[in-house]
Amino acid sequence: MSRLDELIKELCPNGVEYKSIADIFDTITDYTAAGSFKTIADNVKYYKEENYAQLIRTTDLKSNFLDKTNFVYVDENAFKFLWRVNLNENSLIMPNIGNCGEIYFVTKDLFPNENNVLGPNAILLKTKIYNIKYFYYYFHIKIFQKQLEKITSNTGQTKFNKTDLKKILVPVPPLEVQDEIVRILDTFTALTAELTAELTARRNQYSWYRDYLLKFENKIEIVKLGSVSNIVRGASPRPISNYITFEEDGINWIKIGDVNLESKYVEKTKEKITQEGAKKSRIVKKGDLILSNSMSFGRPYIVNQEGCIHDGWILISDYQTNYSTDFLYYLLMSNKVQKYMRDNVVSGTVQNLNIDIVKNIEIPLPPLEVQKRIVEVLDNFEKICNDLNIGLPAEIEARQKQYEFYRNILLTFNNEEIYALSKQASKQASKQASKQASPKSN
Repeated sequence: MSRLDELIKELCPNGVEYKSIADIFDTITDYTAAGSFKTIADNVKYYKEENYAQLIRTTDLKSNFLDKTNFVYVDENAFKFLWRVNLNENSLIMPNIGNCGEIYFVTKDLFPNENNVLGPNAILLKTKIYNIKYFYYYFHIKIFQKQLEKITSNTGQTKFNKTDLKKILVPVPPLEVQDEIVRILDTFTALTAELTAELTARRNQYSWYRDYLLKFENKIEIVKLGSVSNIVRGASPRPISNYITFEEDGINWIKIGDVNLESKYVEKTKEKITQEGAKKSRIVKKGDLILSNSMSFGRPYIVNQEGCIHDGWILISDYQTNYSTDFLYYLLMSNKVQKYMRDNVVSGTVQNLNIDIVKNIEIPLPPLEVQKRIVEVLDNFEKICNDLNIGLPAEIEARQKQYEFYRNILLTFNNEEIYALSKQASKQASKQASKQASPKSN
């Protein structure tokens, strides 16, 4: 009998108690709890340069704080004014305007800076009574996500409020059971984290080779991007809610949330706009390149379908006589070009990449045959790093599915199979721990 089996049969043989989120967490608050919009605007100023505290946003959590060029800071007065959302202990962060359904578990040592405060559009949860990481795991399972969907509005940006969140009921087993479930699931996630770190190292190696192959010294003509392509900004019909459609003749509406950060293609969209809306937007064709122009600015994508883009994108088209699409994509992804955009971006509360900056990007113009050979090499590197069917990506994907399977089983307390499967999960976790503890062979 596993340790979890023993605890369940001893402490909750007849099932577990369900409690509302309001009764579980000591703190359920957000950025706007500080006061009215005017009061917040009078007391909170954003800075691009490092200051007293960092404003923690969903984009920072998603990138694991790797993109330091996009960090936002606040001064000491704002930090004290926003005391309710100071991130000074283990907490959960739930985006509630956009990115609904994402859950982040944060600890003080996770952040790059000493002082940190939660930004807008997210809810902060803390508890001193329970194992907060247990709820982090529980909030990811389908049962909870479906409950969250019921209170989420899909008009425009997805959003839900604190009042509705507080009413959701979740199972709360005894603390000893919570701790054991967390221990088992932590073992699975630790192995995935180790594999992911190794994959990150390979991607860094790939990035070095990409930049090396694209470094032509003075042997190749250098041109400005604006001289060999057409560059324009996207456009948005307003209010956009008036132009969203579910009709078959709708035009694909490409948003930042439609892209996969691990992919170089825009494959599909969640929404469409009407033909009339398309006339007020910017049409993109298959094979065009688009660049995000604010927040995580400068990330290129190849459009794999016709559609429309809003003013958060920049369109690069009509370059095909000089460049292959994939080669130009790799040039725009190179560290040299990315650094140029970072160094020249228009500063403000939100950094913005304008048309003139993109037009003035200087890039090499090798013959198309040379471009083709370089693309073949880089595509092969990218496949090794990102293809879910081979190598480390495939193993990470398999481990993630295994973790999700056991997580769902362990946290579904009305499932009669839990007693048998908890033993299986405990054994599997022990095996994983043994593998991690054993020395690696060269």
